[in-house]
Amino acid sequence: MPAFPDTIIKLQKVLDNPDTNISDIAKLIEMYPILSGNILRVANSCPSLLSGLMHDIGIDVEKMMEDVQVSVNQAMELLG
Repeated sequence: MPAFPDTIIKLQKVLDNPDTNISDIAKLIEMYPILSGNILRVANSCPSLLSGLMHDIGIDVEKMMEDVQVSVNQAMELLG
């Protein structure tokens, strides 16, 4: 298995190519378990980081989610 930095260089080249599609990216990520693990770790940490940031700047996440749910319910009633 190539060294991690080589993997990042390959991934960057794939991402820089305007003809790249999601399948090309997925194939590259599947080849490198370490990269896959790091991507999952970052993706899984985003919601808690965002929630923490919103809390720090004074946004009530629970209230916002309740508001979203009310809006969705109202839209569903209007549609049908």
